[in-house]
Amino acid sequence: KNSFTYFTFFYFRLNNFNVIVEEVAVSDSAGTATFYDMDSSENAIASFDRQFVEQHRHHTRIMPIIVKVKTLDSIVTEHSFMTDLIKIDVEGADYLAMKGFINTITARKPSIMIEITNAETADQINKLLDHLPFEYVIYEIQEENGLVRRSKIEKHSNRNYLLSNDSENTCKVISRFIANE
Repeated sequence: KNSFTYFTFFYFRLNNFNVIVEEVAVSDSAGTATFYDMDSSENAIASFDRQFVEQHRHHTRIMPIIVKVKTLDSIVTEHSFMTDLIKIDVEGADYLAMKGFINTITARKPSIMIEITNAETADQINKLLDHLPFEYVIYEIQEENGLVRRSKIEKHSNRNYLLSNDSENTCKVISRFIANE
């Protein structure tokens, strides 16, 4: 069973950053997929996993939507992005999003902020990282303590991680960001 995650990419100039708006889902392959949303603005859960959405709905109707799917590699190539840092938060489809980003990861070694929602995804991401030709420094992002170095990604109550290719500079930027939230 394939799983995908829906993204909207924005492109405009904001504080000297180019941002792209593109309504697509990201995964490890291109095509189309069914995305499940709810008919209530009070529920912020949406996913390509219908069971996941059903577990989180509260007396609302699920609305299937057919969406276009691309890989992150194809988006980076199409828009000639210089990818140094990416945030992946895709409700359980993180592994597939990372698989669809593997060429850029290998070539550019971007730092990656990622949310891990279950133990299976944590294991899949760890295996993917083990096969890279370089090593990421892994940090758990804790609101109270900032960045805490870990040997691997694990699924527990705190599920946000930074995979850093340059621990000193990236960690300074992320730590400042965490402190200002």
